[in-house]
Amino acid sequence: MALWRRLLAGSDWSQFLDLLSPALFDVVSPLQLSHRAAELARHWFDTERASKLAQQLDERAVAIGLDVRVVAETLERSYVPFRARLAGEKLCQPAGDGNRLLKYFFFQIYAGDSGFLDLRASRFCRAAEPGKIAFRPLPLYATWQPDFVQGIRQLYDGFYGGDESDYEYAVKALGVAPASDVFRQAFGGPRRRACVYTVAGFRETFHEVFVRCRDAKVAFHPDFITLGIAIATLYDHLESLGGCYDVEAQHSAVKGLLAGSSPGA
Repeated sequence: MALWRRLLAGSDWSQFLDLLSPALFDVVSPLQLSHRAAELARHWFDTERASKLAQQLDERAVAIGLDVRVVAETLERSYVPFRARLAGEKLCQPAGDGNRLLKYFFFQIYAGDSGFLDLRASRFCRAAEPGKIAFRPLPLYATWQPDFVQGIRQLYDGFYGGDESDYEYAVKALGVAPASDVFRQAFGGPRRRACVYTVAGFRETFHEVFVRCRDAKVAFHPDFITLGIAIATLYDHLESLGGCYDVEAQHSAVKGLLAGSSPGA
């Protein structure tokens, strides 16, 4: 945890340190936490790899007809991780579109095994193309293990697609079976078509997940650390926009686009 605090102190990420539940340290080892922090710091300076990832995601988004463009832009030089901004950032006019934000979140989950983690409002702008928004990611990204990505996809498919067996299999595979009902609530529960997002709700949810897993003494997949950053910034963005969202519809829309672009479809 000390490494995380040293990396983020003084940056606009410091507010997210308050979201960390003390129970996190009972389910994820200090070594795993330090490893993930060091990995993100290395990625921050590998701007070439970040640009390549942005290009790959944008090409995939265009190919399936997603209404979000991923724009790789120049990062102002920085010798300290998580401090620099994109060149020309002040010219960015906020997009203010929660539905497209949710689509992009699900798109990253299904498009590959790597994704950008900063989904805050400052990263999304109005695009020049009518009917689209532009995502301008900072080089804060993670590559998730194949078993984790597969499990997360099955988790979302099972919940939003209504396949109970898929959902239950996924929570067991990911090591969060003791918190199965907590995840249901976080995904909207019976309000999955009218879900309201708050940062306080995010913190309460993941605190309960950590406590349940700790008490049950189950293995917790460490890739939840970096995915949790993306989810926290998603909540922060959607809370700033207000309103409620048909999350099931956005998930279905992305799955439909991906299915339509598959060979032989």
